Amino acid sequence: MATREPDEPTGGQLAGGPDDGTAGQTRTDEVRAATGTGLDPNQGAAIAYLLGALTAVLVLVLEDDEFVRFHAVQSIALTVVAVGAYVVLGVVTTVFAFVPLIGGLFVALFAIVSLLIGLAGFGVWLFAMYQAYSGEWFEFPIVGGFARRY
Repeated sequence: MATREPDEPTGGQLAGGPDDGTAGQTRTDEVRAATGTGLDPNQGAAIAYLLGALTAVLVLVLEDDEFVRFHAVQSIALTVVAVGAYVVLGVVTTVFAFVPLIGGLFVALFAIVSLLIGLAGFGVWLFAMYQAYSGEWFEFPIVGGFARRY
């Protein structure tokens, strides 16, 4: 059986000693107070991404924690960007569909682009949920700055 030094951190105990003020604290001591719904802030922030703008608006209305609200606003902004990208792609696809002889080729090309955008969006969605649940203030380019100001 392996032995450990007496002042080595165990389980959820933080490293440190009496000099740095962390003696006896556990990781759960670090977690901020529960939010208005009784969820931990990281759970509320992850839920904000769960169904895009739908859960983000709900979380934004129910929560007053700054971390949770940041992720809710960022989720709304990401949803608006994703929907906007699909609308633009749909309009462009419709316009090019009527081009004689090569319209079908453009439609096939835009279908592939649409699939790639969807896969990328799914990856961004998973990454955002993971970052929020991990307690990170991760900002996406452009929309993160908007969310920070709100």
